[in-house]
Amino acid sequence: MFNNNPKPAGPDRAQLTAVQRLAVGIPHRVTRLNGPYTALLHRLGELGIVTILSGNESAIQETTCIYRHAHRGGPQPLPSQKWKYGFAVNDKDEDDQLQRSLQFFDGDGNSLHKIVLHDAGAIAAYRAIVRDFAAAEQTPVLDIFRTRPLTANQGADGIDVDALRAEWAQRNNTREFLERQTEFDHLRLHKLRFAGRAFAHQVANDSVRILLQKMADLGGTVIALVGNAGIVQAYQGKVKQILRSDAWLNIVSPDYRLRLREDHIDSVWVAKKPTVDGIVTSLELFNRQGISIARFFSCTEPGHPEPREWRDSILRLSPLFGA
Repeated sequence: MFNNNPKPAGPDRAQLTAVQRLAVGIPHRVTRLNGPYTALLHRLGELGIVTILSGNESAIQETTCIYRHAHRGGPQPLPSQKWKYGFAVNDKDEDDQLQRSLQFFDGDGNSLHKIVLHDAGAIAAYRAIVRDFAAAEQTPVLDIFRTRPLTANQGADGIDVDALRAEWAQRNNTREFLERQTEFDHLRLHKLRFAGRAFAHQVANDSVRILLQKMADLGGTVIALVGNAGIVQAYQGKVKQILRSDAWLNIVSPDYRLRLREDHIDSVWVAKKPTVDGIVTSLELFNRQGISIARFFSCTEPGHPEPREWRDSILRLSPLFGA
């Protein structure tokens, strides 16, 4: 997902997962790291400016900043139990320049999170982190057990619709509500369908392009949540430019880029959640398996309603009646 391109020799390369191909570089270009990784992530502020990448097969979010947990400008939740493999990688980038990065994967070998070093003055700190968290056994052999891909139907029968609607109608604290949105929820699409039209409705699949272009034109601030079952990465800032390249939609700002596969979008929903400061409105994208691709909110400060330009723009999107 994050464009690793190791080149192990031999006829079995095509049979390897992305994480196994990366592990072939152990111990020369790649160092295997010890988990759990919470303590490691707490030290990433020592690296200065880095590029942080998280995403899924349909969307990848890149933010260039100092790595901080629970920072309003780009919160990085602590890793879940999904994080199984971690590596420090010294490799060439697309410009044939040496690139140092930290990369994390789940037990199926799926990319979860990547941090790319930029500050040449932080190389000593990077090496110290790698030394302190290097695994005692540096072997390229990984136990990968491919499980059935997650779908939105797993556990859907257990949703209590009455309880869901009652909870949805409650006026939550705005800050606490927004902080909870970084939790991955594979049942989110079912919950939107069960919430009722007062709180959620489906809109056209091109709505994300229309809305973000409008926010770019107005200079509005957007919160973008993109991730996977291991981590949901948040970005808060202004959208400066929207570019299209084949099936890819590129949302660009200084120190930020979101790459989104529009052809992977199977449904788009508008959700409305009551809070003590008024309704918080979001736009949410899902793939064919019913799993979240990305979610978008406006910047809503506690004690203030969400910006009118956001709500007006999102409520002008064409609803799909009968969907």
